[in-house]
Amino acid sequence: CKEEVKSHFGFETYSLKPDIDNRRIPLLRDVFRENPNIAINIDLKGGSDELMHEVYKLIIEFQREEITYFGDMNETRNMRAQRMGADAGVRTFASIKYTILICLAYFCCILQFIPFRHYSFWFPFFGREKLNAITQMFGNRCKHRCLARTYRVLTFLMKPMFWHLKRRGVLVMFWNVNDEAEYERALTYSISGILTDTPELIRELSDRRMSNNSLIERELISNNR
Repeated sequence: CKEEVKSHFGFETYSLKPDIDNRRIPLLRDVFRENPNIAINIDLKGGSDELMHEVYKLIIEFQREEITYFGDMNETRNMRAQRMGADAGVRTFASIKYTILICLAYFCCILQFIPFRHYSFWFPFFGREKLNAITQMFGNRCKHRCLARTYRVLTFLMKPMFWHLKRRGVLVMFWNVNDEAEYERALTYSISGILTDTPELIRELSDRRMSNNSLIERELISNNR
């Protein structure tokens, strides 16, 4: 069992907690059994067709067709997963290629005419510090700095696109949201949720925000009396 694991792009390193006795990775069956009503995203990450079929069978067995989103970032394998789950209504997410095509359709002003064939749309979200780290990783060249600035501008311009997809019933998710600054900025967009490598931190931030909102609401009610 690894003591340390790097996150996406290797910007953070996560260490194993010293008080964890059982280091066994839980089976997907166990996860489904312990979390019957929680929505789960499953990225197959290039596994075999047998693995894809076994995941599909578990989704059907636990009757999670409407709260489990499974597929692969590879377009070919993602289409295979979509065909596999079509009859049972198993939900899939957009691949990288499909995500790019949807973004291009938005900037070409034809997105409203294109049917969206998935239930979930994942979009990579990078904060300013992470973008700076990426440019440093590639040598801090001018073209990389320009690409980083272009990404920030395009992401801002795509706010209406996220809202549009949500209006069409698509679950819009930002992934790679791992710190407080990224979390706070992500909330300024019209999204359904986030995918993170730091669930405990994000849960703490979410609870804190809900607590603060409750306090503000009570103060407003008190002032209106």
